[in-house]
Amino acid sequence: MGNGSAYAAAAVSARYGQPLLVFAGAWIGEMAVCVIAALAGRALLKVLPIHWLQRAAAALFALFAILALVELLRP
Repeated sequence: MGNGSAYAAAAVSARYGQPLLVFAGAWIGEMAVCVIAALAGRALLKVLPIHWLQRAAAALFALFAILALVELLRP
């Protein structure tokens, strides 16, 4: 959990004082997201060639980078 999920889990743990239960819930949630992503990727590979998926991923990352830069530079 190296993203915002870690901060959310820490906040929930501090709020309710149940660090083991919060950790277990956060871990199960992260694993569920990973499984869904892996299954979706496998399903997409059955209908699209890998080079198209790689191009789509590159385009999405570029779009997100541009949006982040616009947000950073917005007054």
